[in-house]
Amino acid sequence: MIVQPRLTTGLNIPSIRTVCQTVLFFFGVFSCAASAIPIPWDFESEHGMNNWECSANAAIRVDNAHAKSGRRSLLWTWTRPDGALTFRNPAVFEELTPAPRRGKPGSVFAFWLYNETPVQDRVEVEFLNGDRIVGTAWFVVNFHGWRPLGARYEELGWKRGVRLDGVRFHAPPTLSRGCVRLDYVCFDLRSRGPTADAQQPWAGNPARLEQFESLVFDSSDIARNRPYLPKFIPADRIPPDMRAALEQVRKRALKSVAFTSSPVPNSMDALRAQFAELGIRRGPAGTLNGRPLDLGGFLDKLPGRVPFTTWMNVFRKTCTVYRRTDARKAPRARSETRQMILDLCDYLLDQGAMEGNRNMSGRYGSYALRYWPPAVVGIRDLLAETGRLR
Repeated sequence: MIVQPRLTTGLNIPSIRTVCQTVLFFFGVFSCAASAIPIPWDFESEHGMNNWECSANAAIRVDNAHAKSGRRSLLWTWTRPDGALTFRNPAVFEELTPAPRRGKPGSVFAFWLYNETPVQDRVEVEFLNGDRIVGTAWFVVNFHGWRPLGARYEELGWKRGVRLDGVRFHAPPTLSRGCVRLDYVCFDLRSRGPTADAQQPWAGNPARLEQFESLVFDSSDIARNRPYLPKFIPADRIPPDMRAALEQVRKRALKSVAFTSSPVPNSMDALRAQFAELGIRRGPAGTLNGRPLDLGGFLDKLPGRVPFTTWMNVFRKTCTVYRRTDARKAPRARSETRQMILDLCDYLLDQGAMEGNRNMSGRYGSYALRYWPPAVVGIRDLLAETGRLR
C-alpha cells in the first residue's frame, strides 16, 4: 500500500531525521545491489581487447561480421590445434559468491560463443590463479551460430576464498585451424546457471566432466551414445516401400496441418515495418546479424532484445502473405516475402534456436509456439528447395 504524505504547517524535526535516515538507508541498499550486478565484457570498441591475449599461433581482433549484443564481437582465430586465448583481470573475480544451496543463484561464468565450423570436439576453459589451474570446464562445439554457454564456479571445484585472476580457452584438439567469436562475456553472472544440454551436458552434474566421449551427441545420428534407440539408417538405405509410405504420410497428414487462414498485415509496408523491428541485416559475404532474440534462457536478457513472440508474429504473417501472393500477378511481393522467410529462418537458427540447445524456456515455450508447425509446413517446399529442410 502506498501512503501519500500530508503537508503540515509545522516541522517535526525527529520525523525529518527519520525520513532522511530511511532515504539514506534505501540509497545505500540499492547502491550495493547495483554494484553487485555483473557488467558483461564489451567488445563495442578496440578497448574490449584489453586484458585478452592469445598464443603465438593465434590472433584476436574486434570483428563486426557477427555480434550477439551490439554490433561487434571478439574474433579468435588459430592456425594450430594448440591455440589458446587468455583473459587476465583479478578485479572481475573479486566478488564471486557460491550459491547458498542447490538450485539457488550464485556466481556463474557465462558467455555467448559463435561457431562457424561444427566439429564433434570441445573448447576447454581453464580458470586460473597465476599459473595454477583452479578448475576446468569444456563445451562441445558441434553447432553453428550463437550458443549460450556457462559454468557455476562451485561445480568446477572453486570454493569461497580461492582467488581467481584469469580464464584460458583452448581450441578444439582435432581442429588444426579455425575461429570462434565471443560476446557478452560475464565473469560474475548471478544466476542458477545453464541447463544441461548438448554443449554442456555436465551442467548440474560435474562428475560428467570426466565423461566427454560418452556425452557427445550428433544430430545427424541420433542413436550415437543412445543405446536405447534403434541403429541409425541413412536415407539412401531406406527401402522403396517405406519411402512410398512416408511420402503418402507427408501428402495426407501434413496438408491438414498447414494454416488455412491467418491474420495478414494491412499492407506490404506494414509487413516491412514489422520485419525491420528485428534488425535483420546481411553482410556482403552473406553473414547474418540482428537484434538479440530472447529465447528465455539464462543468458538471454541482453540489451535491445526481441521477444520470441515478436519474431513469431512477423514469421507467421510473412508466411501467410507469401502463400497467398500469386507470383504472376505480384512477382515483386512474392520475391520479397520469399527472401523475408529465408532471412527469418536463418536468423532464428543463427540466434541459437537449434537442436541441442536446452537453454530456451519462458517466452520461447509460450503459447505462441502453437503457430510454429502450421507456418513451417506451409512453406515446407520452399525450405526443401533452398536446402533448409532436413
